[in-house]
Amino acid sequence: MFHVLWDFLYNKTLDLLVGALPKVHCMTEENNILGLYDARFLLTKSEQLVGMLQIEGLSANAMAKEELQGYFQSKQNALDQLQGVVLRVHTKRRKLQLKHDHHLSNPYAQSILNQFENKTIYENTYTLIFETTKSPIKDFLEQKKLEITTSASKQLYEHQAKLLSDCMSKITHALQPFKPKPLTATQALNFYAEFINGFFMPLKPTLGFLEDSYIATNVHFKKDYYIQEYHESRVHNRILGIKAYASKTLSSLVFTNLLHQEKELDIIFSIEPLETQKALSFIQEKIRLTISSLVKQELQEYYERIQAKQLCLQKIACNLILRHPHLETLNQETQEVLSLLSNGHLVGVVETLGLRPAYFSFFPGRLHLNPRLRCQSSQALACLLVFEKPNRGFKSNSWGNMPLSVFKNLDHSPYLFNFHNQEVPHNTAQHSLHRANGHTMIIGATGTGKTTLMSFLMMSALKYDRLNILALDRAYGLFSYTHYFSGTYNSGTHFKINPLSLKNSKENIDFLHSFYAAMLNIPLKPQNQLDIQASNAISNTLKTLYATLPPQSFSLQDFKDAFIHTQALNLEPYLHNPLFNALEDSLEFKTPITTINMDAISTNPKDLGLLAYYIFYKILHQALEYNRGFLLFIDEFKSYAQNSILNTHINTLITQARKANGVVVLALQDTNQLNSIQDAASFIKNMGTLIFYPQKHIDSTALSRDFGIKLSHMEQHFLENTPMHAHQILVKNMGDGSSSIIDVNLQSLGPYLHIFNSNAGLAKHLQGLMQSYPETWREVFLQSQDWEFAI
Repeated sequence: MFHVLWDFLYNKTLDLLVGALPKVHCMTEENNILGLYDARFLLTKSEQLVGMLQIEGLSANAMAKEELQGYFQSKQNALDQLQGVVLRVHTKRRKLQLKHDHHLSNPYAQSILNQFENKTIYENTYTLIFETTKSPIKDFLEQKKLEITTSASKQLYEHQAKLLSDCMSKITHALQPFKPKPLTATQALNFYAEFINGFFMPLKPTLGFLEDSYIATNVHFKKDYYIQEYHESRVHNRILGIKAYASKTLSSLVFTNLLHQEKELDIIFSIEPLETQKALSFIQEKIRLTISSLVKQELQEYYERIQAKQLCLQKIACNLILRHPHLETLNQETQEVLSLLSNGHLVGVVETLGLRPAYFSFFPGRLHLNPRLRCQSSQALACLLVFEKPNRGFKSNSWGNMPLSVFKNLDHSPYLFNFHNQEVPHNTAQHSLHRANGHTMIIGATGTGKTTLMSFLMMSALKYDRLNILALDRAYGLFSYTHYFSGTYNSGTHFKINPLSLKNSKENIDFLHSFYAAMLNIPLKPQNQLDIQASNAISNTLKTLYATLPPQSFSLQDFKDAFIHTQALNLEPYLHNPLFNALEDSLEFKTPITTINMDAISTNPKDLGLLAYYIFYKILHQALEYNRGFLLFIDEFKSYAQNSILNTHINTLITQARKANGVVVLALQDTNQLNSIQDAASFIKNMGTLIFYPQKHIDSTALSRDFGIKLSHMEQHFLENTPMHAHQILVKNMGDGSSSIIDVNLQSLGPYLHIFNSNAGLAKHLQGLMQSYPETWREVFLQSQDWEFAI
């Protein structure tokens, strides 16, 4: 009994306080939207027009301070040009589910990729809503003016349409750096339908009206939240209002932080420009009511700036709408957001008595209902507006019509990761595809997870059908990855090369001549008669072998037997080295993944140089001959680059690989290692992408001066202040200078993370499992939980 009486008194009191709003609303009446006016604008029931722009936004990571200041000025200029219209800046953050269904020939990679790339992400969209204001006398006089000054009879709303169109054009021009795009009237109608329903429902209004049939959701208002109910789905929404701006210094940082939270929310700025005379009157009233002489002096300065048209005042209301299916979670998120606002010197309150007025104030022509309207300068408002959109990467690359992998930006939006620094459309013939630069240098200290990430990315590359993957490993870091995905791991005496297994072609014969000349220390450009004789002897030997022995295989021993020259004795050491004297060749790329443990091959600089010469020629030649791209990963690049022969061969391969659809990835420990690498500037110049893990004490001046790596203040701050174990990296596009800070945490892989463990001790453990469980060792390996490793 008392409960019913209390509800009755409460509702009656609430109705009186908020202007006797009814408890049951007809949404088609209260939203004030009539329908389409033309292809661009909506028409309201109070005879106003509504138009919309969508802002793509931009990333500020790579911007210099001067650029940031310029973009702030663009926002202020746009606000200063508001005249005769109400502007709403609506930021919508929604949760989305990414779904991928890969079909790979490698079933082990397929299950991992389908698990990892199906993930929850968040999307931010920015919409500018323009509404003409309603002033009967002014509208009447404007209409009369048009009738007098134009020869043709004008339609009733044409002057409003021109005013709105002009205003939107000015704002579009002012905000050009943020890439504004006009929305059609139908898209605008869909926008309001989605706001009412709580989900997107595409409308195709045949008559151009927002009818009851398009409103599929019941909205129930409670004490401090409202519910959107659709069939069995219920979403709880809470409106927060900014009651006061408790600091002279305002920053968009608080809203940037909000848009990095794993929360669904809306941020709505409602802005009504004040005419100069009204703004002056407002300041005069403030001066009159102020006692403090210091405040009066400051207000007087404002008055003079407004009078000189150096400052614009606007009425603004800032509201946030939080949403969640569960009320308990919504309550928790409300407290978190209020705390975040407080830290940013913004006094936020939960709307209770003002809940319904605030909700309906978001519709066109209803701004006067908003209880949080305050006067602010356009300069202060420009500080609060956020149009941030992190780079999203590319949907395709030179290897295929899909990204290499999908990670998350720090705002939880998707980042389509590729080594290549350009998107490559695949709507042309295969032979006409653009070969984008994908060469990459990855820089990260031991323990940051550099090798683990590269293992995962090489596994992801298995989604491309025509691609050879080759890795030069150190300390068995890629052992488990290679074996799990049925690759070939070469180590010690098991690894052999036989350059004479190459087919008989002019290109191959030229290479073999250079290879054996290098083995025999014969210069490519003969210096004397002896050099000429030795060079001719090599050519004659190759002609003899290829003319008489095929299809039988032949090796270095056969070359030595046919080589009639005094230098034949110099081949003896290589005949006793199983690496060079074999009929088999380990580089046949019979499996998509081939890994070579370089620690166990040779320590002789010349031998390593010969090996690298053959490896790089073979993978490049195969790519060109069979139209197969390749990915080559060189771990611990510094140790190779300090060998002058290897350095030259790697640099040569990088310059040639692009035409063969190849990508070379080099790994370093930190940026200081660049100083000890010969021709480091040349390597950097040929890179398409740089990947940085956090690193303390980066000398950005030296990086820019010596290597052309330009880091912005924000990029350097990230690298120097982010913990190494944060699993975050900076991806720098060397083509356009843009960058992205992305989360590369692979914990969501669960037990699959064992596969990418770079712990050298794991190799022995895995070998034991492969011997004990030859058929099921993968399952046993995944169930092992006794290994700790860097990720």
